[in-house]
Amino acid sequence: SAASDVYKRQIHIVTSSALQQLQQQLPTAQIDSSRFRPNIVIDDSGHPIDDSCLGKELCIGDVVLQVIEKTERCIMVGHPQPGLDTDTTLLPWLTQHKHSCFGYYAKVVNSGSIAVTDAVVLR
Repeated sequence: SAASDVYKRQIHIVTSSALQQLQQQLPTAQIDSSRFRPNIVIDDSGHPIDDSCLGKELCIGDVVLQVIEKTERCIMVGHPQPGLDTDTTLLPWLTQHKHSCFGYYAKVVNSGSIAVTDAVVLR
């Protein structure tokens, strides 16, 4: 059912490399993770995480997340956020170049604690 599909989307993830790439594409935009409201921002600057992560597991500390789908964006990414102005360029760019998607949904396979310093392993 549609309700059970939404339930599988327990965690929303964005990556530092994706944010940096977006800022390069839209240099005048105020790109900040808060526009996308993720649960987790992964610093993947040494090893960028891309769409090849779909279906795989991310291990962070003792937490295991299965990446299940790309996150489709809505008009909210352009709305003002604390410290960020309205952005009318972001959603049209994502729609044209990323099929309106930015970030990933994951479901929890193994719950636990995550620390800022925990390594992220994709398997």
